[in-house]
Amino acid sequence: MQSIPILTLSIPVGGGAVTARRAVGFDGAQATVQGQKILGIAHTDAADGDLLSIDARGTAIVEAGAAISIGDSLIVDAQGRAIP
Repeated sequence: MQSIPILTLSIPVGGGAVTARRAVGFDGAQATVQGQKILGIAHTDAADGDLLSIDARGTAIVEAGAAISIGDSLIVDAQGRAIP
């Protein structure tokens, strides 16, 4: 697996725990709405109030919520995982 981050941000977690390799919204919480716009992908697990590093630009390793084929456009599911 390969990750090529161009922009990594440190943000405070808000609204509950975040799981590593899942999408994080602009509010600092793990994405919970299918198709939600996201700020980036979490590097590690983090609790509410922790400082979290996320990949906001470039490529990132993300947990898949369904089978993904080359060329698929991706969105996030209600658990912050990538789905086609």
